[in-house]
Amino acid sequence: MVGSGAGGLVAAITSASNNLNTLLIEKSDVWGGTSALSGGGLWIPNNHVSKQEGLQDSEEEALIYMEVVINYKGSASSYEKKKGM
Repeated sequence: MVGSGAGGLVAAITSASNNLNTLLIEKSDVWGGTSALSGGGLWIPNNHVSKQEGLQDSEEEALIYMEVVINYKGSASSYEKKKGM
C-alpha cells in the first residue's frame, strides 16, 4: 500500500487480515497523510445511523453544501460527479 492515510491503513489492515503479504510505504517522515491533518473525520451525509437518531438530512442538502464549500470547479468536482457519489 502506498500512503499511510486512512485509506492506505485500512487497505493494509484488510490485506494483512486476509493473510496477504502487506507492505505499507509512506513518503513523509510521519504517518497519517492528510487524515492526520484533518483529524481523520469522515462526513457521510444522509446515512442510516443519523436517520435512526432522528437527524434530518438529504442528498440534495449534501449536494448544495458541496457546491458552496468546494471552490475547485474542474471536471473532478463537477455537480454530476458529486451527485454520483
